[in-house]
Amino acid sequence: MKPTSDDYQFRLRINGTGGATFNEYSNLNFRHDNMVVVIQTDKKVYKPGQTVKYRIFAILPALTTFMGKFDVVIENPRKNKVVRFERNGDLFGVLEDEFILSSEALFGDWKITVTTDLVRESKSFSVDRYVLPRAEATVTLPSHIVITEQSVKVKVAGKYTHGKPLEGSATLRLKVDAFYTGYTYGRDPITNLYVRFPKKIQPILEYNLTLVNGEASVTLTLNELTAITDTSSLNSKTLVAQANVTDIETGTVYESKDAKSVFKSTREAIQFVMDPQNFKPGVNNSYYIEVLDHDGKPLVEDGNVTITAQYKTEDEIPTPLTTTPLPSTPYYGPWNFGKQAPCTLATYSWTNLTTQILILPPNGLLKFDIKVNDFSALELELKATYNDDYNVRASRTLGVTRSPSYTFISVHLLTLNPKVNEYADFEISSNIKFSQIHYFAMAKGQIEYVNTKGYYAAAKTQILPIRILPSFAPNVRVFVYFETTDSEIVIDAITFGVEGLFKNKVGLKPDRSYISKLQNIYYFNIKTYVIT
Repeated sequence: MKPTSDDYQFRLRINGTGGATFNEYSNLNFRHDNMVVVIQTDKKVYKPGQTVKYRIFAILPALTTFMGKFDVVIENPRKNKVVRFERNGDLFGVLEDEFILSSEALFGDWKITVTTDLVRESKSFSVDRYVLPRAEATVTLPSHIVITEQSVKVKVAGKYTHGKPLEGSATLRLKVDAFYTGYTYGRDPITNLYVRFPKKIQPILEYNLTLVNGEASVTLTLNELTAITDTSSLNSKTLVAQANVTDIETGTVYESKDAKSVFKSTREAIQFVMDPQNFKPGVNNSYYIEVLDHDGKPLVEDGNVTITAQYKTEDEIPTPLTTTPLPSTPYYGPWNFGKQAPCTLATYSWTNLTTQILILPPNGLLKFDIKVNDFSALELELKATYNDDYNVRASRTLGVTRSPSYTFISVHLLTLNPKVNEYADFEISSNIKFSQIHYFAMAKGQIEYVNTKGYYAAAKTQILPIRILPSFAPNVRVFVYFETTDSEIVIDAITFGVEGLFKNKVGLKPDRSYISKLQNIYYFNIKTYVIT
């Protein structure tokens, strides 16, 4: 089916016959984005008479550049087309051009629209009267503040647009959000209207500083910051800082934007990776925990992670909810209208699994396996604690994966950092023996590879080698499945990143025909061409 526009719809219908009969459909919205068009301008705001310089290129799904023709249209704020042309890019597929605005150019948002191969992309730029500020003021805070630390340093800076430090003074204001003021109602003594008044006024710390070489700083204790909050704890609150910098030469005042930093209870952050939702009984389930600094950097100190797990099952004999005998008349008769019929309340039990204490790798990403052999398990609760610190803990409750035949499959990546044009090994495990596995790889929204592998002997665990193709980069999802004797499809999938990058080539070419040699050291003048 060939599309006739950029956006169109399909209806997917699935009919099932045999052991299970069903007929379901779903509407699909499909957008024909077989490439990404990038439009770049040298500025966001122009003045009349200035030159708009722009660059256009397109990236294909394989992350190579599009070498076809671009249809370019430039419109003014009244949607009048002032420029239109069709042209191919250069040797690398890049189209560069410029457009000179008239001295009476319309103020407002102009638009560059590029169309090629049913893909359309637009980018706006503004034409306005504006004067660049002579200087700017900035406030710098830590990315986060740990409440166990004693102090926090706030830095104020001012500099001219040409980079020279600004000499002058600064007024720094700090407050802690969120602050609950509360409100009351009464009459305004001036207007005599019934209005709302805040019960409390949020306190603000203010400091007058002198800039030296364009900078000044102040160090505050956390006790000082706690004093301007509405509670006794700073945890999860936000420090907001703003400064006005005054130029000593002109007296001009420059206002900084608000700088914000969140108070954290610990320096470390722990979380489950890849958002696990389910577990499969009878097979190993692999999960990942990530422990990093709140900045996203690996931790400097070594540590361990304690993994605890328990699963829930339903008791065989439900507990009666009521022992009241049934009335002689029908329960929903006139004497019992609206009352709930007696019933039993199901009860559940939790079973603990073996606690695991694992050493955290230097990169902060920890893999661990959990196996639940009880096929009556309904939920699995996982808890991960870093260095036995209750404040650095993550928990997740997982639901059980259902299967009519209680057959499950699990796939694990054995090869670290898979690379393009190399083989990656996967471990396929199940709670039944199998001798054939089907698999396919999906990347960038489309299926890139499909295959089937047979094994000489049936086993519950098999190794599957897959060659990593360039089209798999940068991320790929591999699906593996087999069919049971009851015609049930048992499937699992795994997503991972691919190293080695794409089909693009890097060319090295000497720009001179000679190489100079000096004291056994060789010098090369190299031109490098990279398309990414």
